[in-house]
Amino acid sequence: MAARLPTIHGEFADLLVKIDVLLDCTPSGVPQQHRELLESVPNLVTIVQGGETSEACEASFHSMTSFNEVAGQKRIRVISCSSTGTTRFLYALDRAFGVQQAFVTLTRRSADPGKLSKVPMNSLVPNMGPSHHARDVNSVFRNLRLASVSVNCPTTFGHVLHF
Repeated sequence: MAARLPTIHGEFADLLVKIDVLLDCTPSGVPQQHRELLESVPNLVTIVQGGETSEACEASFHSMTSFNEVAGQKRIRVISCSSTGTTRFLYALDRAFGVQQAFVTLTRRSADPGKLSKVPMNSLVPNMGPSHHARDVNSVFRNLRLASVSVNCPTTFGHVLHF
């Protein structure tokens, strides 16, 4: 026998006063649309995903580098998946050898599966100028001089970091 789901009543604002933490995994920009409502609930901790800017939250989070910094904050941003991978790798290098500066090139998938219309296929598309990845990594790994660029690649398999 299938489990019976509860009937949902009320609105989003009604839910917010009954919870302690909201993990917001909506698309980029959506958390900002609800910021005033979320901030009206004084004890609510809101965690947003990496598509948001670091300015949108009180602190950016990465478990290896900023765990203590985000304790007690009400609006926290988890950095993007590619910035998380970059931070993990640089953190390991820093612990082993001491890293003061780095240059990172990220070869990234050009589109998520099902969104192939975002960029031309069968082409590499460099992002001219610095990518957001250095800024994201520096929001959680502050003592590192870091520069980054990215190239969109015609694949949907994932990202490749070059250091």
